[in-house]
Amino acid sequence: MPITDFPTPGDDKQPSLNNSQWDVFPVGEAEQLRQEWPGIWDEGGNIRGNRQYALLAPMARERRGPRTPAEEEAVRLREAWVARHRGDFRLPGVVAQIKWLAIGERGLEHMRDVINEAKARQRQERRTMLADLVTVKNGEGEYAGERLPIYTFRITSSAVDRQNEIVDPSGWDFAAYEKNPIILDNHRYESIQDILGRALLPLRRLPDGWEVDILLSSCEKARTARTLIDEGMLNAVSVGFRSLERDREGTVLVHRRQELLEISLVSIPANPEAIRVRAALPFADLPLADMTMAWDGRAARQRVQELCGAAGADLSGMDYDRYARAFLYVDPQMREQDGGYKLLIADVVDGELVAVPRAIYAAAGALAGARDGVDVPAEDRPGVAALLRQYYDKLDMPAPASVEADGYMINDQEEEDMQALKAGRVLSKQNAELIRAIREHAMQMVEAVDQLLAQLPGVDDQVVEKPGQYDQMGMDEDMKAAADDSVQTAMMQRMAAIAAALAAYKG
Repeated sequence: MPITDFPTPGDDKQPSLNNSQWDVFPVGEAEQLRQEWPGIWDEGGNIRGNRQYALLAPMARERRGPRTPAEEEAVRLREAWVARHRGDFRLPGVVAQIKWLAIGERGLEHMRDVINEAKARQRQERRTMLADLVTVKNGEGEYAGERLPIYTFRITSSAVDRQNEIVDPSGWDFAAYEKNPIILDNHRYESIQDILGRALLPLRRLPDGWEVDILLSSCEKARTARTLIDEGMLNAVSVGFRSLERDREGTVLVHRRQELLEISLVSIPANPEAIRVRAALPFADLPLADMTMAWDGRAARQRVQELCGAAGADLSGMDYDRYARAFLYVDPQMREQDGGYKLLIADVVDGELVAVPRAIYAAAGALAGARDGVDVPAEDRPGVAALLRQYYDKLDMPAPASVEADGYMINDQEEEDMQALKAGRVLSKQNAELIRAIREHAMQMVEAVDQLLAQLPGVDDQVVEKPGQYDQMGMDEDMKAAADDSVQTAMMQRMAAIAAALAAYKG
């Protein structure tokens, strides 16, 4: 029986990616690049590389060997191709290697760096394009200085629509639309006056659909649309498409492949989920950190930025899609600016994002107005509160009243009524404010002590029950005394504030 000559002549292993002499590029990252960054995907290995990816990706995804002669041939071709091209380290070569599911000789991290640099360039090009688009010229050719807003809409999902049809999110062909990404008024094609604006590419893949940013023009009809959107009266879009392949699942017509022709602002969408994306982010469902983990928002933000591609203060290489998972809110007009991201709830542990319980508590307090609150528009607060409720569910804890009230600070009468139910009496407005102050001082005391202890050498994983318990920490007498004084001072300051508030409280 002849030998297989795989992976090299004279070897007798079954042809498969597992038996290859070359490491396999993560197929999940390759698929994300293909779907979400088509401009970068097209930088290298276009015709042959795309065909190879179509054959190799299912085997890598399903962790199996070839089932057809074409798949086996693809595995064998890969073995020889990688030997010739694994030294390519610039963008076209790296993209080609990704399509062949190969890791170049400079390693996986180098490939990721090259791709992140390309993403940063595309983001910069998009910002440059927007700089031209969002400043409107007046009739005399001078810049009027009007800044046009950008809106984000979810354009499609796999939900059953009002025509009893489903459009498969994986079956979209955007090639033609990307050459003419127009936004229309209610699917009207007859006149250029029905053009309201354009989509800002690329379209972005969601777990169960697609979303896009749109820019409306300065024409009168588009101004009306912007007013309606800003006032919360217009919230829906609909897609116009040409069905390329479809079948039925029972009584439901399912479009398997379809070509996008246009996107329209509409009064009532066919797909009930094709609506404006509020600033509240999707539920990231991050794993929870230990309940005792300290929280330092500024330090955590820096660690998250570095995890997402930042180099110190240089954020040009940031993967903002990944960055968003650490927050509850983003200003839709500042999706590629750090200042647009608010209510951080995550930190980095062992190279992974984790939700920190104390950060979740702080976010709930900020949404309710604690520590000067957070600038979240009224229409976005219910979405943020819904995310907090999901994290409180993970913590197996009841959400605060303000979170249950969709992120709004309950008024004095509501607070008094709630306290009456709990304590059997009604608090005065003055006493309600004092209770809030006591709670706030207590939270600040805990945070202050945590930050002080975090700065002390050798106490990262140890608990100090009371001043003086430093014998096992390798500290000399001066260090012990300084630590005792710092902790005692912080605790006494906060306790004095609490005592003052309690003394003013008339029970």
